[in-house]
Amino acid sequence: MSTFSEQVPRANETFQFLPLFHTCDGFFARKHMRRGELVTDDVCEVFNEQVTYLFYGRAAYKYGLTDLATTQLSLYPVCFIFDLELIEDIKRIYPFDSGAMHHDFLKAFMDDKMALADFEIEPDTRRIADIVLKFFDNNANYLNSRPNEREIDTLDFESTAFMEMTRSHVGSGADERRVTIEVQAGKTVPFANGLLKAMIVPIQYLESPFFRDFIDKQGIRVRAYEINVWNPKQSFGVVASAAKDFLRNEGYNV
Repeated sequence: MSTFSEQVPRANETFQFLPLFHTCDGFFARKHMRRGELVTDDVCEVFNEQVTYLFYGRAAYKYGLTDLATTQLSLYPVCFIFDLELIEDIKRIYPFDSGAMHHDFLKAFMDDKMALADFEIEPDTRRIADIVLKFFDNNANYLNSRPNEREIDTLDFESTAFMEMTRSHVGSGADERRVTIEVQAGKTVPFANGLLKAMIVPIQYLESPFFRDFIDKQGIRVRAYEINVWNPKQSFGVVASAAKDFLRNEGYNV
């Protein structure tokens, strides 16, 4: 058990879990659809193993896409939305983006002696609820990065750092994954048996017989976004908005 985990008590309260999101570009999305599961081929440089990164309640993603004008759909973001409570192979949970800390993007908020291992949470989905309830009270405040005013023990340095990072308006090299709970699954995450709930895709996907056949077989819901500015990197704001609309339409109180 990590130091941060010791600072987060088990709430054991009734809790409505938000889904998990995985975002990638269209090229990888097609590969996953063909295989019928998320598949991670690369070895993670942080943990030296094949890990699938999922994010709780938010379509968070490393903005590694091109920032140039292009109509090439394979470069545009696609989001897979999963039922958290059906994910079985959970390796680790962190209250924020582990890669950002590994690459020192969170140094402004952390003591130099803090290590990534100090923030690891047990791979138990209930611990996600515990983080949200302790620091935000509910999912809506979590998604809007509005922490509660609950007093933190002055010697809980890790919790204090987490709150500083959530409240901060200072420019940082870390993106919105800084304030998003990270769930690490194994090499593969299947789509079958209700795990895959929905997808967010460019509206042009609806013209594809391959895509229509895929969603029919999976029985999933789809939200499409329009590409008004032909720039993949600038589409993330639209994807994030579509993700929140999806949650609201599904009855989540966000």
